[in-house]
Amino acid sequence: MVQHRIRRALGLHLSLVALLALSLLLGSACGGSDDATSKTNVPAKPIRGGSVVLASISGPSGVNELIGSASQNTREVLHMLFLNLTEEQADFTDHPPTFKPQLAQRWEQSEDRRSITFFLRQDATWSDGVPVSAEDVRFSWQAQIDPDVAWVGADYKRPIEEVEVVDAHTVRFHFKYPFANQMLYANEGVILPKHAWSELPFDQWRSNADWFREHLVVTGPFTLESWKTNDEYRLVRNERYLESPLPYLDRVVIRIIPDRSSQLVQLEAGSVDYINAISPDDRRRIMQTPDLVFTNYWTRGYAFVAWNLRNPLFDSVQVRRALTMAIDRQAIVDTLWGEFGRLAISPIPQNIWASKRDLEPVPFAPQEAVKILAEQGWSDHDGDGILDRDGKPFAFELVTNLGNQQRMDAIVMVQANLARIGIEVAARNIPFNSLMTQLTAGEYAAVLIKLNVATDLDLGTYHSRRIASGDNFFAYSDPEVDGWIDAANRVEHIEEMGDYLDKIQDRLYADHVHTFIWESQIVGAHTHLLHGPQPNLLRNFWRIEEWWMEPQG
Repeated sequence: MVQHRIRRALGLHLSLVALLALSLLLGSACGGSDDATSKTNVPAKPIRGGSVVLASISGPSGVNELIGSASQNTREVLHMLFLNLTEEQADFTDHPPTFKPQLAQRWEQSEDRRSITFFLRQDATWSDGVPVSAEDVRFSWQAQIDPDVAWVGADYKRPIEEVEVVDAHTVRFHFKYPFANQMLYANEGVILPKHAWSELPFDQWRSNADWFREHLVVTGPFTLESWKTNDEYRLVRNERYLESPLPYLDRVVIRIIPDRSSQLVQLEAGSVDYINAISPDDRRRIMQTPDLVFTNYWTRGYAFVAWNLRNPLFDSVQVRRALTMAIDRQAIVDTLWGEFGRLAISPIPQNIWASKRDLEPVPFAPQEAVKILAEQGWSDHDGDGILDRDGKPFAFELVTNLGNQQRMDAIVMVQANLARIGIEVAARNIPFNSLMTQLTAGEYAAVLIKLNVATDLDLGTYHSRRIASGDNFFAYSDPEVDGWIDAANRVEHIEEMGDYLDKIQDRLYADHVHTFIWESQIVGAHTHLLHGPQPNLLRNFWRIEEWWMEPQG
């Protein structure tokens, strides 16, 4: 469970939703909007029909989110197949997130804030014609918390005491205590079909992943047509989808192309209609490509160097401050991201309502860093060019995960910056699973990594009780911060979290727990014939049921 939490935070698994899961500036077109393309005779209304081909670096792990990986690619497909009670909105740049009806047409929270009652749409049916019922909602909750199912998002359901079936279309969530994120926690996870999937006992779910494809019924805009693992996945319109006449598209084809450059080549050749991310090296080159529309949005992540506070090299706040001052973070951002990046300052990105925007980046001041280190006893006493103290050199290994070119480039730049002030850094990248093992065991010196803040804004990663589990892999401990995290997670109104989150951000900033480096945008591209993509940090294929394809010619 610990590694699942870290994986979700790293953005490779569910944001639970999370992964993870938010920095929510809605995507705007970099190269023009749908109305600013080379096509001038765009139909006034969406056209029903046609197919879209989406490129993806990997495929979904299955159709049952409770037993598959919580990867972004899996989540994207599941949201085409299944609906939630409500649709969380990517609108919390200036305020907490809001929700729109989905399977639930409305909901009411009790005055004592101990329950939420959801009233389901009476016209919602599964793709086999069976009505969606409150029993499906309760069954989904039972599966989510079952230890044999072992869902990675089960923690989101721990505060829920009971899910009561009031009648066929009314379900009530009872909570163990009042807290602000009840809607998020109740809504987390898609609703599963009890009539179809209860036939298989929970203790057999993990050993029978293919069974769920063979017994698939859906509520989403699309259902599965064919499944070729690590090759191609075809989805077709669910004719019983509750938002008629949606979806506009007849078919969605997900083509697995692991290499980003190859995705771009196929987009330019017309064999792919949409790619959700362009590598930083390719962005500027193709921004003016005719007949391509670009989308961009700020992610909910922050990249940083985490100093292992168990290591005596990093147990001083002043030393950590000096390390940050010695690293030219702006040069790293400019080199790797250009206009698509900015300096990170705190664990809540700047495009989220709770970000403390009056924090200023630590200045790049290498000479001041040398002075601070000397005051801490670090000088080149033996003349070998490396700072030392008590006969021990200031030398350590900085690691990141293999396969991420931006992070690999960044650690080389960090290495060069610190070498200039006499600190020896061995830069190394290792496979992701090996990195996870080292982090959870606390067996590393420093790591360059990226975390995503979840939509519930739980900063529990910084709580001392998570040191033993490995979730707080950098071993930060401050009793006041612990108290503020606990208090933030127990307030009854989400706006009240702000004061506690401000205090936490101030303290982490003052303690120089990390060297924050960048926040970045994701830039995608699609053919000008495709209308509707508005990716955001919740989903790349946001409301794909509203996408439509303009006929060629």
